[in-house]
Amino acid sequence: MSRESETGALGEEYTAAYLGSQGFSLAARHFKRAEGEIDLVATGKGLVLFVEVKTRSAGALYPAAYAVTPAKRRRILLTARRYLAESGCDLQPRCDVALVTAERGRVLGFTYLENAF
Repeated sequence: MSRESETGALGEEYTAAYLGSQGFSLAARHFKRAEGEIDLVATGKGLVLFVEVKTRSAGALYPAAYAVTPAKRRRILLTARRYLAESGCDLQPRCDVALVTAERGRVLGFTYLENAF
């Protein structure tokens, strides 16, 4: 596993644990269809969360938030629509973004944006 994929996995694990601490249950990881991929899908509190996790190393050239482009948001929305259709889920959908800063296997910063788009 490359250092970048290890960093990304750390960010996803941290975000999944955060969601659990907030009363949500993980329904899917890496939900992937032709439209795109959603990192985490979680349910709870009458909601289904579609969570994009962006993890960057400390000192990265660009902040993680820059990676959630309009095209990326569009793909996530299309994929979320597919998830709802396939799963029959009738919970209120919400698209969130988790921004994680990590270095040497440790999370240094975490920002969770509800209703990000």
